[in-house]
Amino acid sequence: SNDISFKFDKFDPNGKQLTFQGYASVLDTGVLQLNKVGTGLPKEIGGIARYVAPFQIWSKATGEVASFVTSFQFFLETSPNPANGASDGLTFFLAPPNSPLRRAGGYLGLFETSNKSDSSYQTVAVEFDTVGAPANTWDPGYPHIGVDVNRVTSIKTTKEKWNKRYKREVANVWITYQASSKTLTASLTYPQDQTSDSVSVDFKANLPEWVSVGFTGGTTVGGRETTHEILNWYFSSTLEYQT
Repeated sequence: SNDISFKFDKFDPNGKQLTFQGYASVLDTGVLQLNKVGTGLPKEIGGIARYVAPFQIWSKATGEVASFVTSFQFFLETSPNPANGASDGLTFFLAPPNSPLRRAGGYLGLFETSNKSDSSYQTVAVEFDTVGAPANTWDPGYPHIGVDVNRVTSIKTTKEKWNKRYKREVANVWITYQASSKTLTASLTYPQDQTSDSVSVDFKANLPEWVSVGFTGGTTVGGRETTHEILNWYFSSTLEYQT
């Protein structure tokens, strides 16, 4: 079977089930840190962590497409002053297994400077963008959850009030893909509120048959440096025949 399922209640600094690029690593505390902050680092700092084994998201031979469910918790840690806000965000993504770490900062490690849709990326991501800065002309101008398909400009965004989230408040995320309806749904829950949205995405048209799954995080030096930290992660995917 090409189905896949795994669960990390916490992460092992010496484990072999994740691979890393850039500044992503597992801390001794069992937290998956997607990027570092500190002196001596580049202006744009990013990292990727992905599950070590690729899996089949659709089958050219049978026409099957995978449905999946994933859940994880994360928090933002900002410095030097949480009142300044955060930058730039994190993503949950599906992409080719050998895809590189691209530009960090507002491009979140998944894309380059081009704002155009580029099918060569073969990438679908849910982004948790803490900036929405006017300088990022592709963003809606406010912090948001977005769905990215082969470009950093989200095909749909939902406003999120990040301004009170910077003191290690834990976010609960639930993301599902229903292959029969091609519906990708993302839900973000904090103790005081919930944000949820759905959008249609055709995995066959936008992803290779085999993908890797994981997270990226990115920040920009300039007073709102943020580490993006994953506390736990569950993922399960099942190929389903299409009628």
